[in-house]
Amino acid sequence: MRSGPDRLRRIRIPPQASSSAAAPITIGQTSVPKTQDPLKASWILTAVGVTEYPYMLNADGTQSSRFFTSATQDDDLNWTLQVKTGATFSDGSPVDAQAIADSLNAIQQGNPQSNASAGVITFASKGDTITATTQRKTRVLPSILGEFSNVTLQG
Repeated sequence: MRSGPDRLRRIRIPPQASSSAAAPITIGQTSVPKTQDPLKASWILTAVGVTEYPYMLNADGTQSSRFFTSATQDDDLNWTLQVKTGATFSDGSPVDAQAIADSLNAIQQGNPQSNASAGVITFASKGDTITATTQRKTRVLPSILGEFSNVTLQG
């Protein structure tokens, strides 16, 4: 096996387990994170389970969130996000509004790609709600929070 960022992990399936007896199937993982900094590698860190998207797109075209029960637009620039009771991060630790707000603020301030759709978004928590204030008008904040650069991480 090669070492370094270009390494390829392989799983060999013997011919008798594959659908074709002619040759084994090789499955490779060609992308290995070069950094664990979510400001530089948000998408790949989500792919390997380090970070999570606040909203996800379902197969039927609807959106869902493991963290929020609702996203309500208050006016052109302000939204209220209701944090789910009992929600947890992928590591099992409890989700709270402050942790999500802190994480999203760090991403918004440190990763310019996260500002592409609505400008810089600021998040403020109060109890189990988060107020999101966008720099530019948007009608689709949940979609923006599902973009590859807008991720959350515990701690």
